[in-house]
Amino acid sequence: MRNKITSKMLVLKFPKETADQPVVVNLAKSFDLTFNILKARITPGQEGLMVMELSGTRKNFQEGVNYLKDLGVQVETIGQQVRRNDDKCYQCGSCTAFCPTGALQLSRPSMEVLFQPDKCSMCELCVPLCPPRAMEVVFNTSAVLARKRVLTTDDDKADLRPFIS
Repeated sequence: MRNKITSKMLVLKFPKETADQPVVVNLAKSFDLTFNILKARITPGQEGLMVMELSGTRKNFQEGVNYLKDLGVQVETIGQQVRRNDDKCYQCGSCTAFCPTGALQLSRPSMEVLFQPDKCSMCELCVPLCPPRAMEVVFNTSAVLARKRVLTTDDDKADLRPFIS
């Protein structure tokens, strides 16, 4: 069985206790992940902020994110969402068996597959399991713009305007 590659844009917020540790190098070495740092502002002894693309097998990716969280790093996904392409979906219901949040459900008695994006955790389990490939990961520019407003409102925080404008 081939390992699926996961790649996501992340915002990492480092607590001051970990700002001087080689966290990203450990991600690459310990979890066999690749990274592309797009913007970073990290100063030893202070909180840090980094925007990066992180890629690897789904298992290694999740283990790497868990490693970050165990260190107290806040990890947020930006600019992605799962959506259903209604033109491709033929209402088979396969996706509903794997959705951990109930974002995909069968409506009874019609047996129509309902997708509630607000319940979606973006785990992406449905994407490879959908027979007609109707579940898709798309870049969400409105999410990036919303994140821009949050991350650039406090001048003491890292300024990400050059990255996301």
